[in-house]
Amino acid sequence: MQARFQYVFDYVKVGRSPYLISHAIQPIFTIAEGSNKFTQFQFRYQNKDFQDGRFLFNSVRDGKNWLAGVTQYVYFANGTGHLRAGYIYDTDRTGGGSPAVAVLGNQTNADWAYKAHRISAGLGLPPLLTIKPNLAFDYYRQQYDNPNAFAATDTTRRRDNIFFFTATLNRDMTETLSVALEYNYTRDQSNVSVFDYNRSIFSLTLNGRF
Repeated sequence: MQARFQYVFDYVKVGRSPYLISHAIQPIFTIAEGSNKFTQFQFRYQNKDFQDGRFLFNSVRDGKNWLAGVTQYVYFANGTGHLRAGYIYDTDRTGGGSPAVAVLGNQTNADWAYKAHRISAGLGLPPLLTIKPNLAFDYYRQQYDNPNAFAATDTTRRRDNIFFFTATLNRDMTETLSVALEYNYTRDQSNVSVFDYNRSIFSLTLNGRF
């Protein structure tokens, strides 16, 4: 078994305004099961401090996130390809109590507390003409604890079904440089219309290893 511990600090800006400051600690344990497969367990605690700079009342989202998950990896084709499947549970604790009704249009901390389940799968194929294809799919189900201030009625609890799809083509240019073409698709099916959306992102990335 291998164990590692990491600390992550995030400082996020939207435009020129601060959006989020967070601190996270995350222990990860990896158990090998033969030469071509292993299981990874992860746990995380994250403290999130949202900033009001660009978005008014953004700070009502402040809270603590707790996460636990397990992922199984299987390698094939002499380690050049892999399959993975995983499950993650996480919850945001934002305070605000447990109100029976929301004040429509007046968001509070209670709007942002949730419990969620995430199922993920991935496939990395062996190189095809020096190009390495990767595919990933995630389903993320968020169930919010309390009635939402943006809902159509003051007793509606937010429910989100979020689908993520990623396709990547990666090619090594030299021993230290590689280039990746990536497509990301997100579909959030929410029963609160302001949170219902879909998004596509195309990116070209140059990576260096030293």
